[in-house]
Amino acid sequence: MALTGVQFGDTLPAGLTIPNPNGLTGSCGAGTITTGTVSGFSVVNLTGGTIAAGGSCTFSVNVVGTTGGHKVNTTGTVTSSNAGSGNQATATIDVEAPDLAITKTHSGTFTRGQIGAVWTITVSNVGFGPTVGTVTVVDTLPNVTNPPVPTAISGTGWTCTLATLTCTRADALPSGSSYPPITLTVNIPKNIQNNFTNKAVVSGGGDVNPTNNTATDSISLGPPIVMTPQSSSVSVVHGNTASEAINVDAPDPTLGKITFTCSGLPSASTCNFSPGSIDPATTPGPTAMSVSVVTTAGTASLIAPARPGAAVRNPLYAMFALPMFGMVLVGFGGQRRKGVKRLPMLLMLGLVLLLAMAGCGVAPPAPPPVPGTPAGTFAVTITATSAGFTATTSFNLVVQ
Repeated sequence: MALTGVQFGDTLPAGLTIPNPNGLTGSCGAGTITTGTVSGFSVVNLTGGTIAAGGSCTFSVNVVGTTGGHKVNTTGTVTSSNAGSGNQATATIDVEAPDLAITKTHSGTFTRGQIGAVWTITVSNVGFGPTVGTVTVVDTLPNVTNPPVPTAISGTGWTCTLATLTCTRADALPSGSSYPPITLTVNIPKNIQNNFTNKAVVSGGGDVNPTNNTATDSISLGPPIVMTPQSSSVSVVHGNTASEAINVDAPDPTLGKITFTCSGLPSASTCNFSPGSIDPATTPGPTAMSVSVVTTAGTASLIAPARPGAAVRNPLYAMFALPMFGMVLVGFGGQRRKGVKRLPMLLMLGLVLLLAMAGCGVAPPAPPPVPGTPAGTFAVTITATSAGFTATTSFNLVVQ
């Protein structure tokens, strides 16, 4: 008996889609075959199919894998108008989707002037199925003033070119495994900027996911300003100047001008710097800088105070002023009787009296002594500042 009204539906699993056009081939008698999308899943539907007695029908559509993995597809139940329901069918498909991932790390701590700094680059397949075709790794050094200088690049099984920092290979990399690492060796210039980033990119091999094809590694070279005092302690007799030599290493040309301050000085002392500032753009260092600490000897009173009960010596003119005042007064009385004008006599009398009073006054107090720099040991801190960065060093100042 021939079957009529044959129909079923097939919803594809996630990661399989039907393209447009769908590439339909074959038929099922007079039936209608359609494809589409329902709730985000691709579907195939047969309706109104006819199959002769003892016969069969076959048709197919194209599918595309959008994610890697083992896909299991189970159809809906096939039915007909005159023979009831039949069964379901199940098929599996492996979608090979290699996914290359790359990492980049450095060995140890990079420093300015370092010879033989090493980066390690590792390529892995985190997808489903082995890689297919050539895999290429390209390293890009940071675009900074005085970048790292590459001296070697290699890895087991890789073909590498130092001039372009490129490595290739074509052997298949199974899922869940990694190629032997690539090592990139560089020299670090002393005057490179403080922070920089190196980048490596992998491509090829049938990779289906470019989001993890780039690796970066950031490098910080530590404090951009390093000060090293020549000695840990300097001595000075108060009233003299002490000097301490300090090497200032600031090879980062982007820092800007470096200025210096000091703290921890004893009282009655000051510090000076020579040179007063350093510009790393023109003087990458190390630069010799001198710190001068000027101390004060102090002063005593210029006039010694009188001992208790001691007489105060008056000026010589004061010794004669009072007798002269008396003589002028007597003479004034005599002249008055003779009718002499009184105004000149009165002026002379006032002048003599004033001299007498000034000569008999108390001597002015002695000025207080000025204290000098105290004796002792003082921890002097030197601070260098530039573009928000600071560095400090210290030494002991011994004042005698």
